[in-house]
Parts: sequence; C-alpha cells; structure tokens
Amino acid sequence: MLRRGAIVVSVLLLLAGRAWSAELSDADIRAIREVTERYADTALASNWDAWANLLTADAVFLPPNGAAVEGSVALRSWIVAFTGLTTLTETPEEIVGCTRSGRAPHRRVATVARG
Repeated sequence: MLRRGAIVVSVLLLLAGRAWSAELSDADIRAIREVTERYADTALASNWDAWANLLTADAVFLPPNGAAVEGSVALRSWIVAFTGLTTLTETPEEIVGCTRSGRAPHRRVATVARG
C-alpha cells in the first residue's frame, strides 16, 4: 500500500442536502465523475488550496469524534492541521452511485489513519 499524507473525504458529504432530479443526464454524470476525480487527486497531492476551491462556501464536514467544520476556508485550515498530525494510507476505492436513480452520486474511499 502507498502511504500518503492526504485524506479523501466522501463527496457525499459535499452533496448532502442537495435536491436531485430523478434523471441525471450523461453530461451530469460525466461532470460528477470529473469533479470527484479532481477532489481525490488534489487531496492525494496534498494540494489543499485546490482542494478547498472545489468546496462551496457553505460546505460542512462532520469529522469522526469532532465538531462540524463549516465553510471552505475553515475546512482548508482543518485539513492542513489534520493531515499534519497523522499519516494516512489510501486503500482501494469503490465508486458507488453516479446513476440515474435519483440518488445523490457519491464516491466511497476508505482511508486508514496512522500516528
């Protein structure tokens, strides 16, 4: 396994609360997959400025055993502090969703924190 100093948080958290139409177009699905890949790539590269720029100003993360972190500026500060305290190891990912079913598309990525 590759050791990486990054975290990839589920895109589902970014999409929570968003109203979705019953049908997603092919363009919608492509766009969701592309932004999901950029989100993961920037996190894996520890490019936290680019990572935070993918978030909306009102994004909310719910870290395990911690208080909610709100807003892209606060989230950038949080992720820098978090990844500075631990080493994360990426494990294989599974893309679930991104269908026309009306469910919010998301990507599940397992990570392991060591340290």
